[in-house]
Order: sequence, then C-alpha cells, then structure tokens
Amino acid sequence: MKIVFLIALIALMSCSRNSEKSLAPNLVQTYADAKSFLALAKDKKMFTTLKHYLDVTKIEQVVGAENVRIYMARFKDNPNKIYAVSSLGNEILYSGNMRDEKNGSIGLMKDGEAIAIEFDDGNKVIKDITNGQFQNKYATEFHGGNGFCQREAGESFGTCYRAESDEFCDSFISCVALATQASVAILLAIACSCNA
Repeated sequence: MKIVFLIALIALMSCSRNSEKSLAPNLVQTYADAKSFLALAKDKKMFTTLKHYLDVTKIEQVVGAENVRIYMARFKDNPNKIYAVSSLGNEILYSGNMRDEKNGSIGLMKDGEAIAIEFDDGNKVIKDITNGQFQNKYATEFHGGNGFCQREAGESFGTCYRAESDEFCDSFISCVALATQASVAILLAIACSCNA
C-alpha cells in the first residue's frame, strides 16, 4: 500500500528534480473532506470522465514537500484503481494489478502520457506506454467514448464487447439485466459492431 502513495506522490510532483530534496519528508496519510477534493477536481478533464466511477465518500490525502496536497479517490467497483489530483492541479490515474507483493503491474496515466511498472519477483521495469495501451490494460472506463458506437479503431468485436460489458455490469442489478435480458446483450453487441 505504501508503494501506491509513494508512486502517486512522485508522479504528481511536476517540479524540477533535486536529489538533495526529499519529495515526502513527513509523508502522512489522512482522510480529507470531499469538498476540498471536489474543489480541485471539478473542472479537470480526467475527473469529468471518471467522476461517476469514484467513491467520493472516503477521500485520502497525502501532504508532501512544500505542503503539496494530494487527494485520492478510489473507484467504487475496484479499490485497486485510484484517481488523484494535487494542489498543483495535476491529475493521475493509478491502476494496480499486483498478484502479490513482488509480481504484477501498476499503470499510471497523466495528461496523455502513461507508464507501466512491471514487477517480476521484486524486480521492476518502468516503460512508457501509449494511452491506448493504458486504457486497454488498466482503464475500461475510457473505452469507446460518449457516442453510441463504442468499437475503437483496430479493436476486435470480442475486445470491445468485454470492455463494454464490464463497464455496463457495474452493479448486481445491471449484471442480472445483462444475463437475463437479451436486448441488453444485443444492444452492447450492436454498439461494438460499428466503427470497425
């Protein structure tokens, strides 16, 4: 868990590097009120897309060097995904896919740039990835856009359908509807049939 906050803190700091200055001299995690979080995030591009997926009832806060405040909201359906915004105005999307403490991956996206941190038996490799790669692996919330047609360029019907059904099936009732109502399954299939 500490690695999440450290990575988020480092990613949110967009200051020049200074090896003598610690980013988190007294890293303390607390809870903050949603009002402070929403005041910073409300007009941000990523927040506008993700706000319906976020649990804003429990906002975590970390204070870093120079009193930079970082507010983090976990996703309602997946506590391993976090949206973060800093008092500097930066936004970060974090998605952890760790199998255990030494193996798995973490994705971080900021302002159209993304990285994947792959862990293999405790050894890490950090690599730049495209937004498309990040979205396919870590963030189905961005899939397809706002229109009816949801199939993205170069995407297979199956990949589109999996992403859309995961997005649709975000509660017990919607999952039951998907399983029992043919019209729901057909609607998702049609949305993934165009823009091929």
